[in-house]
Amino acid sequence: MVLGGVVWMLLVSEGPVQAPVLCWVVVASVCCFLLSSLWLLLSCCGANASTLWLTADAVYHVLATLAYLSAAICLAVITNALSAHKHVSRVGPSAVAVLYKYFIAATILAFITTFLYFIHAIYSVMRSRRAPYTAI
Repeated sequence: MVLGGVVWMLLVSEGPVQAPVLCWVVVASVCCFLLSSLWLLLSCCGANASTLWLTADAVYHVLATLAYLSAAICLAVITNALSAHKHVSRVGPSAVAVLYKYFIAATILAFITTFLYFIHAIYSVMRSRRAPYTAI
């Protein structure tokens, strides 16, 4: 959850996001961050005791994994395209070179976040299959 917030902060730290592909990355990371925060709050309050919540947990984390995977791949493609323009002049690094470094960090963190959502999705599916079916 924290890494998703860091991905979002790295992308918007250099100004407004212009490319539609990067807008998808920001939307995916912000939505997953907010929904995961809400899910954590509900879990701390004990609202996730029924089988319905276990199934919803598994579905949410599978969808979050797919959203983050697509966002991480889009970010990797944009970062790869940006790598051709990262020239360093005698004065210092250009704005594109600095942006490229932010995008590399955001790409790595997006793939780590995807992996963590994937692990959580696997455990959520296993837990929802193991749970006895009870009334809501």
